Amino acid sequence: MNFRVAKYEDLEFVRRHSLFPNDVKEQVAQIDSDFVLEHNDKVLIIGGFRMITESTCWGWFQMTEFVGEHIVPVYRVIKEYLEIWCRDHHITRLQVYVETGFEKGFRVVEHLGFEQEHIMKHFMGKDRDAILFVRYFGDS
Repeated sequence: MNFRVAKYEDLEFVRRHSLFPNDVKEQVAQIDSDFVLEHNDKVLIIGGFRMITESTCWGWFQMTEFVGEHIVPVYRVIKEYLEIWCRDHHITRLQVYVETGFEKGFRVVEHLGFEQEHIMKHFMGKDRDAILFVRYFGDS
């Protein structure tokens, strides 16, 4: 037996020869999509998406110290782009996490329309939990 890192050809082989053909997972064309919002050559925010299934993905973003006076248009751009990106990629569930105790982070994701789902114990490391937030799109 040989244990190794999988290649694309391995995924295609399993698709053709699966023991349970009705349960074969579709591969997304692109796993990660990352973006930058900048103004006057300063990065205001960076973020992106990581596909989990064909209809669910992680979302993430990090604001910089330069977001300050631009916070209202930044929120507007993020909210609009979430709608567009999730519609175009047929996303019904977008999830993000915020470390417990990070109240400013909670306010940001709630302002963007996310709802708290549950606590993820030790998600950030030993004795560091996170809260999973989710936002639904489409017919969900």
